[in-house]
Amino acid sequence: MLGPRKRVVYFRVSEDEFQQFQRMCESVGARSISDLTRSAIHRMIQPLGDPSTQAANGSTQKLMVLETAVGNLDRKVQQLTDFMRSRDLNETRGERLPDRLDSLDMKVSNT
Repeated sequence: MLGPRKRVVYFRVSEDEFQQFQRMCESVGARSISDLTRSAIHRMIQPLGDPSTQAANGSTQKLMVLETAVGNLDRKVQQLTDFMRSRDLNETRGERLPDRLDSLDMKVSNT
């Protein structure tokens, strides 16, 4: 399961199904619909009574949760970085938001 993935499988879903799949990804910690689908199919095709399969499934699920957490953390760090860059850029231009609001208030009161 951890080897390189070279094949692509496509299937069509309705908009409602797509929304359900996205919500399911969030609730189970899958990083994508592809991961959710792959995990579900693996569980369906592996023997239920095999102890090594059960251990592997547990490890796979834990790995998926960790991958999702790292992905979410990466997105949050990127959002914070983007926010700080835009804030620094605005301050460099002398366009700090409170100053801009004060100048807008003065323009409105003068008219």
